[in-house]
Order: sequence, then structure tokens, then C-alpha cells
Amino acid sequence: FFDRVERRENVWAPYYTLHKILAGALDVYRVTGDPAALEAVRGMASWVGFRASRLAPPQWQAMLETEFGGMEDVLTELYVTTGNLEHLRLARLFDHRSVFDPLARGEDPLDGLHANTQIPKAIGAALDCETTGEPRYCAVAETFWQRVALHRSYAIGGHSEDEHFSPVAHLSRHLGESTAETCNTYNMLRLTRRL
Repeated sequence: FFDRVERRENVWAPYYTLHKILAGALDVYRVTGDPAALEAVRGMASWVGFRASRLAPPQWQAMLETEFGGMEDVLTELYVTTGNLEHLRLARLFDHRSVFDPLARGEDPLDGLHANTQIPKAIGAALDCETTGEPRYCAVAETFWQRVALHRSYAIGGHSEDEHFSPVAHLSRHLGESTAETCNTYNMLRLTRRL
């Protein structure tokens, strides 16, 4: 599946799945102190670095078009846990430039994008901001939150239609039975708490 995502072939989201495994193992380490859990996370992070090292930056950025969950978030959490700068470097590999560059400039590139693919990216940027104070990631997280919470959300707190961001100018046309997916609301609450 990782080969397929790198070749831009039809595949669901292997990095999304890896994120969940990494987050779970890191939680095990934090809760139990089991060094085997941390070693497993370090090994998987190293493997991500190996995968990334084989791709040219444009190929890596193209691969980021496939949903990758909170990879930046969990790898930044690993950096916070270990203090190893390599983990922060790996986290920043998941800086999806086609989304982050406009957000860093205070622009909103979200129309038509899959909402719950984007929110974990912003959560990762917020943790990087909190951890390092890097202005780019602070701007990405803050702009994302402002655009979604203040301009793209309904009174009930949810947003998106069929999990995709609707054009702000036509938001009311997209309120219906497939609006406000719970995952999106949960992840926006996580971003809100982090900011």
C-alpha cells in the first residue's frame, strides 16, 4: 500500500493507518512507561524516514495528496517525548505545501477539500507551534482554525458536506443530512484545545 501511494495509484490511506498505530503505541509508552512501546515507535519513525529518503521532494508532496492522518502530530509528539531533532524533521516532512503555504500567508485554500483530511494537518501544525514557536506553523494552525470555526461552521459547531469543505459564499446551500460529521467536530475541538 505504501508503494501504491508513492506511485499515486488508487489506494486508501496507509499513512493514516500508521498514524493510528504510532499514536496508540506512544500512548502505551506514556501511560505504562514500557520502553518496548517507545522503541517500536522509534523504529516505525525511522522506517518513515527511510521511505521518505527514497522520494524526491515533488514526489513526496504529491504523495501527501492522499490522506495521512495526524502523522505530523504524532511525530512531533515523539520529538517532544525523545528530544531527538530527527523526529521533528520527520514530522515536518508532512508539511503539505499546497495546503500549508496559503494558510501560512493567511489565505483559505479549503474549498472542495476533504475536511477531515485537513484538520489533523492543522493539529500537527499547532503542536509544532506550541513546541517550537515556529511562525509558519503558528500561522497555519491559527488561520485554519479561524477560517473553519468562524467562516465555515454552522451554529451547531459542525461543518462540511459529505466531509468536504463547501465554498463559504454558498455555505447555506450545503446544510443537509450529510453535514457536520462527528470526526470533523471532534478534531476541531482537539485543534481548539491545542490553540
